[in-house]
Amino acid sequence: MRCLNHLLCITLLALPLVQACDDSSTTEPPAGQSVCLKSFGQELGSSPMAVRSDDRGPISAKYRVNVDLTHAALSGEQREPQYAPVTVETLEGDWVGTAAAKRYALSPEKLWLELYFENDAEVGAQELVMTVSQLQGSLSVHDIAQDPMAGEAASTSFTLPGIAPFGATRGLVGFTVSEESEELSFEVEISGEKTKRIAVASAPLAITPNGQELWVTSPDTDQLFVVDTEEQTKKATLDLKGRPVGVAIDPDSRFALVACETCNQVVVFDIASRKAIQAFGESDGLKRSPEHIVHSDDGRFAVVSSRVGDALTIFRRGEDGYQLTATVPVGRRPMGLSIAPDGETIYVSHFLPRGKIQDNGSWLTIVNAERGEVVREVDLKDDANLTGAQCLQKVGVFNDVEPEQLIFEASPTQLAGVFLSPGGGRGLVPGLRLSGFPIFEGDTTRIDLPLLTKGANSPAMLFTLDARTIQEAQFPRAPVVIDVTDRDQEFLNCFPLSEAAEAITPKEGPSEIEPGYPGVTAPSGSTQLAATGTVRHIAWSRGGRRSLALSYIADHLVVMDGVTGSPTSRNHLVLSGHNPTGLAVSPSGDRAYVMYENSLELSVLDLSEINDELPSVMMVPYRFIEPVAQGATLVTFKNLARNITNVPELPRVKEVGQITLLEEDYLDPVMRRGKILFTSSNPQKFPELSTSPQAACAACHPNGGTDGSVWSTMEGERRTSGLWGGTGRRGWLHFSATHPDATDFATTIVTERLGGTGLSESDVHALSYFISWGIPTRQLPKVDPESAARGEVIFNQYCLSCHSGPDYGSGLPDLDHPYGKGSEDGPVLYDLGTAVDWAQVGPLSTAFTRLFPPITREVMNALRGDRDLGPDDLVQERLNFSPRPQRDRGSFKAPSLINLYENSTFMHDGRFHNLGQVVDFFDTYLSMGLSTTDREDLINFLKTL
Repeated sequence: MRCLNHLLCITLLALPLVQACDDSSTTEPPAGQSVCLKSFGQELGSSPMAVRSDDRGPISAKYRVNVDLTHAALSGEQREPQYAPVTVETLEGDWVGTAAAKRYALSPEKLWLELYFENDAEVGAQELVMTVSQLQGSLSVHDIAQDPMAGEAASTSFTLPGIAPFGATRGLVGFTVSEESEELSFEVEISGEKTKRIAVASAPLAITPNGQELWVTSPDTDQLFVVDTEEQTKKATLDLKGRPVGVAIDPDSRFALVACETCNQVVVFDIASRKAIQAFGESDGLKRSPEHIVHSDDGRFAVVSSRVGDALTIFRRGEDGYQLTATVPVGRRPMGLSIAPDGETIYVSHFLPRGKIQDNGSWLTIVNAERGEVVREVDLKDDANLTGAQCLQKVGVFNDVEPEQLIFEASPTQLAGVFLSPGGGRGLVPGLRLSGFPIFEGDTTRIDLPLLTKGANSPAMLFTLDARTIQEAQFPRAPVVIDVTDRDQEFLNCFPLSEAAEAITPKEGPSEIEPGYPGVTAPSGSTQLAATGTVRHIAWSRGGRRSLALSYIADHLVVMDGVTGSPTSRNHLVLSGHNPTGLAVSPSGDRAYVMYENSLELSVLDLSEINDELPSVMMVPYRFIEPVAQGATLVTFKNLARNITNVPELPRVKEVGQITLLEEDYLDPVMRRGKILFTSSNPQKFPELSTSPQAACAACHPNGGTDGSVWSTMEGERRTSGLWGGTGRRGWLHFSATHPDATDFATTIVTERLGGTGLSESDVHALSYFISWGIPTRQLPKVDPESAARGEVIFNQYCLSCHSGPDYGSGLPDLDHPYGKGSEDGPVLYDLGTAVDWAQVGPLSTAFTRLFPPITREVMNALRGDRDLGPDDLVQERLNFSPRPQRDRGSFKAPSLINLYENSTFMHDGRFHNLGQVVDFFDTYLSMGLSTTDREDLINFLKTL
């Protein structure tokens, strides 16, 4: 049967459209209900809170460190810190101490020293302070943990990240040494407070601290699965309406708290009986779309983030349940959470950037659970904003250019969560960073870009967070600023480059055992040895010795050193399932479980090789070489090269089995196949789909939405459109209405943009079908209904003539077509005078394009801003991609307004960053004469679409 009606298709295929549940109209509360639970049982949380016991007390250690400043290893090409010149003698304490050092490339009188402390005991420590004393051979000491270029430190005491049971930690200290000094010598004393408590992060599955059960959410089936970890089988299925998407378990293995996204509820289960004993909803203060939930390791608090409600909600645990104690507004789209070992400091990421594209960036929010208030925000800025451009001007090739000509879009985006290491004090934030480089289609060898990897515009980024102290938490500067010599000292002092692990495709290097990594944003020892795409979740091995990152689109398990961030293998482990969303490690540390969005089973991982014999701190050697291939970065004209001689091919982790959760797929097989194709990028699994593990539809359209970004595309500088509700009712697609329907993407775009070999006819149908009808809408924010009703009147008067039809657009869909193909008579285009010569999105000003060969430069100059499209288009002629229809430079389709509120940029070039700016533009353009109240009413109505 062919589904032609969108709503009918969704119903038949069991893909739930997002609706808000009214918890006041629900039935009685016992577990197993197929409707949203009614709020009940909050009095259970009124008893005194239960706090888990802990081993407290002071802890200390002392070491003597000597560095041979004449050692040859300190004057070689290698940029990773060297162990050979450093000796560490333990004077007091049980932790194993080691150290490594390197000289600054540009300032060899300065020394970078890394001190590692490894703990093989079941008690860790917090509030660690490292004090340097009896210093000889140094003129000054520098605190380089946040800024490698930092000046002399005011004190010789430095805060360290915490150390977990069986964990490790690192201290970073800089020294300025005199030329005559042959040795640097000092003592290090460590002091702190013993604790067994660790940092905990949110996840869609959770294992009980007693290790007996694994609770797994299944949002698309409205179920929870309980897995027996000893028998390795599913032993219970619990029905829970409202897309359960996150689960957290208290440290005593008594309660499981589940966040239900579309019922807007947190449901508390008694683990022993598997009965729901409490349900909190909007009437209790919970905000819309609760998605991520986490429980503090000390037992006091549980916290949930509400993506649409822009808030965190805090619950305090009692003897018999929970009380909702505070709802804290934190800003748009809060996502994944961590609670620090102190049990009350909460870190939450925000999914999309904020601000105009010329001055935007992403951010984290830190909240105190005890006080129920925001402590501070931590910015992760776009390094290519004006501040970065002013620094870039200091480079010789740009000193004749105004900084405004050097701005381009390189904002971090899709920050999926904050994942603190178990010891706390250091974290990883997975996301993407816009490359700014054009998304090419067609044959790039025709414009002298032979080594360009198709679709490789969105490498996975793992941003490092320094969370040693709350007030000084920040994203530290990349250490590469001390490693390169081909940039001016003034530039390196200035450029605000954040530290991050990036996973790109290696290119030709000096030899097979030393591949090159051209084009890395922040090349360093944490650069991955193999490419991967969007990471959504990170877990940690026992003690945090290794970090385990899941690439949602590439089906990769990426294993890194938990202290240095260094890769631990040449390639990543390819998982058996499709689109991993969460990973839980057993309390013993020898097993882990991976759940997937598009597979019906869990993967079981054997971690014994990185658990039974705890691995020591690891670094893969690296240096900078003269370019062998294309792709220098802004921070250096040289290329990064890694020596992989002693690096294993794959991580020391094995997939040893699967646990079946569902015997039969609830989704139509064609729709399932389309969803997998939309969300996947692994060329080993899908060579017909992509040539890079970064290249997937979902890389730019996460969950069918938007990445909040603006790209330089073959049609001009364009923001990413959300596909909420599917495209089957939109007709002509893209802002210039250049693609008649989803099939055009499933055929030409797959090969010409993603680099795949080409989908089969059945896969073209599956991908087209999913894009057209399989992407649900998101829940809407709560607004004043009377205000929205007044706003609808204004909308109907001024806006409906352009934004018409089922999706409020002008693409003129043929609703009798299986994919809603745009009418042969359409689309309807409008010229609002919004065409631009350059939107400052791509690095396309003449300042950048003049650095490329003439034929490349010609095409990149043509990509700047907006231009006429059609048969005479120079870009199409040069690259020979599929021609676009004739479109005038300033004419654009009225885009769909479905889930408009979810956008973080607006208009075709992203010139606006909130709905108020859009309304103000049309108020002037259409001479609407809106009052302040009218403006608010119209905005409220737009939020309801």
